[in-house]
Amino acid sequence: MRRPLARAALLTMVLLAAASLPLRAAEETTLFLSLMPDYDAARTALANDHLGELARPAHALRQAIDAVDAAALTAEQAGVKPEQLGAVRELLPELRKAAHALVAASGLVEARTAFGDLSKSLIAWRKLIGSGPDVGFCPMVPRQWLQPAGTPAENPYAGRAMATCGDVGPPHR
Repeated sequence: MRRPLARAALLTMVLLAAASLPLRAAEETTLFLSLMPDYDAARTALANDHLGELARPAHALRQAIDAVDAAALTAEQAGVKPEQLGAVRELLPELRKAAHALVAASGLVEARTAFGDLSKSLIAWRKLIGSGPDVGFCPMVPRQWLQPAGTPAENPYAGRAMATCGDVGPPHR
């Protein structure tokens, strides 16, 4: 009789522990890192010349960036040292402006311009953090972008015509 109770207690403990895992992961994710999946989806859509696939991640980025209360943002949430928090807060208006422009873009040229502006601010934030996705650079545009570390260049500014144009790696300081 004790075995079923012990199993039930063990199962309850495992379920409670599993339920707390997403909370811990969410606490460890900075605002910057939370933006990266949608940013990367937008980058991929542009690299493949798929304007229609840009709408969902562009709207998600705009919504996430608009939801940030600069005054309430903490250094821990931003992923930076306390003395760098002011610099992150200064990036927020440009991030908002670029995210809104990305959503409003009616063509690839407009979308790529807005994406470039968004990338500029996110790259500045990434440099404050000191780690994160790699930075790509296209010498022909010339513009920078972020993409997952260790992946080959997938240029959002040149599209499929020159998808691999550029260098990707850690940013130069």
